[in-house]
Parts: sequence; structure tokens; C-alpha cells
Amino acid sequence: MKKQQQIADFLQMLRQCEGTIFHVCYKFTDRTPEAAADLYQEIVYRLWLHYPDFRGHSAAATWVYRIAMNTACQQLRMRKRAPHFVTFDAEAFKNFAEAEHDELVDRLYQLVDQLPPPDQLLLYLYLDQIPIEQIAKHMQCSTSTVKRKIRQIIQTLKQINQEDEY
Repeated sequence: MKKQQQIADFLQMLRQCEGTIFHVCYKFTDRTPEAAADLYQEIVYRLWLHYPDFRGHSAAATWVYRIAMNTACQQLRMRKRAPHFVTFDAEAFKNFAEAEHDELVDRLYQLVDQLPPPDQLLLYLYLDQIPIEQIAKHMQCSTSTVKRKIRQIIQTLKQINQEDEY
């Protein structure tokens, strides 16, 4: 009975955090349903794999976000895909992608896509308003290093944007 309860709790958490997972999938793919579905499946697989270790020391949304971001970055680095199948609601992702569609947001994603994966991760954490202290802890560095790196990334994005305009 305990295993069934664990599955039910996991699925409930998954439904509650689905928007967060879609958000990460949208950021770290070429924004096609197929690529997003692949990343979604990998994230859910890793969440399930590590779910027994979740102790509730942080909010479920924070835990899901961290695993989703780590999985997305690892997938970018490794370009390896394992066939772990989970139901992917393409219609829900389509609705989410349409809600996210904005010319300025699209331009920002285009610019960020040109950054190396570690810089993408740092910038996305910052744009998602994760506190600098948490980012520093996650990246295992000081807050001043995070602030300096964010300034450098913003300067790089400005430079890329100016070069693209010419």
C-alpha cells in the first residue's frame, strides 16, 4: 500500500509542478513539441528516480525546478536521450508556449540560445527571480561571483544583440 501512496503523491506533485517543467522544457529546447516531450520525459524520469530521496526540506516546486534545470543542462551537455516514456500533454504544452509567445521574449530566447549552457542556466535562474544566495549555493560559488557573472552575461547579450542588428 505504501508504494501506491508514493505513486499517488508523486503524480499529485507532478500535476502541481507541471507548469514549472513546461517552462524549463520551453527554455532548453528548440521549442518543438517533440523536443519538449523528450526533455519532459527525461525530467519526469529523474524526478521519479530521486523522489524517494525528497524529504520536504524545501518546497516541492523548488525541488522540481532544481532537478528540471539540472536535467536540462545535463541533456544539453551530453546530448544523450534515454527512452523513458511518460504521458506528455502536447496540447497543454502548446497552450503554455502560446501564452509565452511575445516578440521580446522570443528575441531574448534567441539571444540566450547563443550562450554556453552554464551561462544559460545562470541567466534563467536569475530571470526566474531565484534569490542570488540560492543561485550561489546551487552553483557552489559566492554571491559576488554570481552577481559579477550575471553582469558579464548581460553585457555579452547586449553585444550579441548589437552584432545581430548590423
